[in-house]
Amino acid sequence: MPFYKKLKKYVPSETLTPKEYSLKLPKLLHSEYTLLDYVESNGNQYINTEFTPTNDNYGIEIKLNMLNSIGTANDFIGYRSVDSATYIGDMRYLFIYSDRRLAVRNGVNAENSTSAVINLNTIYNLKYENKKLYVNNTLYVTSTQQSSNPSYQPFYLFRTNTTGYFSGDLSRFIGRIYYCKLYNNNVLVKHLLPAKRKSDNAIGMYDKVSGTFHTNLGSGNFSYGKEISDVYTYQQLEYIQSSETQYIDTNFKSTGKTTFKSKWYVLKDTGNYCLYGACNGGVYNAGERSVFNYEKKLETVIPTSNSASVISPTINDVWYKNRYLEFEDLTDKFIVNGTAYTRDNFYSNYVCDRNMVIFAVNRKPNGALYNSTVRLLYFKIYEDGTLVRDFVPVKRIYDGTIGLYDKVNETFYTNQGTGTFIAGPNLYKKYELGGTING
Repeated sequence: MPFYKKLKKYVPSETLTPKEYSLKLPKLLHSEYTLLDYVESNGNQYINTEFTPTNDNYGIEIKLNMLNSIGTANDFIGYRSVDSATYIGDMRYLFIYSDRRLAVRNGVNAENSTSAVINLNTIYNLKYENKKLYVNNTLYVTSTQQSSNPSYQPFYLFRTNTTGYFSGDLSRFIGRIYYCKLYNNNVLVKHLLPAKRKSDNAIGMYDKVSGTFHTNLGSGNFSYGKEISDVYTYQQLEYIQSSETQYIDTNFKSTGKTTFKSKWYVLKDTGNYCLYGACNGGVYNAGERSVFNYEKKLETVIPTSNSASVISPTINDVWYKNRYLEFEDLTDKFIVNGTAYTRDNFYSNYVCDRNMVIFAVNRKPNGALYNSTVRLLYFKIYEDGTLVRDFVPVKRIYDGTIGLYDKVNETFYTNQGTGTFIAGPNLYKKYELGGTING
């Protein structure tokens, strides 16, 4: 459904003269609450998310910053229904060892730990889905454990739920949580955001799905970050520009029904640079879908199976310095500035196992990311005709972070490479956006 209103139409000019829009978006929370950048526990505060999985097809997305270690293990979400002496029982939780290894226990006491080192005072995006644990969108470990007789319990946040079992061995978490999403059977059932209740200044996590405010069940009080009016105010830009080391992970895997629309400004017409792409298994040309330039040629790679690809088509005489290029990347044709070029043998049952990235091609972990020196004005992703990503360039006001804002999912996507994006001229007036941050 539409959630913004354009007040004045504007088509970017060749001279990049900034114009103005004003966008008005809905408030993220009920008016009784103020959104916060994060909620922080000193190890004594925690909440009950009131989320109880119904099977092992549950998912967790969480953004956190561990500030200190409180013991051998630092549990930050889940439950532990175990006997205090034998540690035999049922459990599902994520935690960080004192040596900073990230680990998951799913069903039994044997953990699956990652090789990832979780450094103190560092922000991480963690995801657990289909029994796979990701750190900043990189897969580190697959959970192989599962209990034969699960007894699912509500998940706690900032520690594990051990209600009715033991209390002397609680592993807790000292740190900040910026948001947490919980899924059951791939359906989002909890979207927890740090918030302050205006009536009494209570600090907790507001569930955007149910409208429920979850407060501290421990002792003392949560600390908290800046109010949302300071944190989530963005300046829309005419473009963002890469310098060959920055890229955006869209957190979207393309299929045989995925199409793209985008607009670019060419800064360099020599060399070999990828605009966007991903390939199966991170293997070059293995089920790859990408767009890149080779010298002054535009080459578009399409999958002919889930393990093979071809260049179709190669387009000559379009990739020139100081030129705008607008693409419509379909399965049967590729359109450049209104001119269509036919494609052959696109694999209709294609499924990619790597996220599509922008300003590069995702060949992790088996190859390099080949980045582009270009300007991006917009990028849209469609799945079977439905718009699923609508990226616009923005700069976050309070810290100047530059990235892409997805208007469909109300999420800010930041650079996953090195260095920083270059900001183009201001296109819109300052405005506020709700949502979460990816990165």
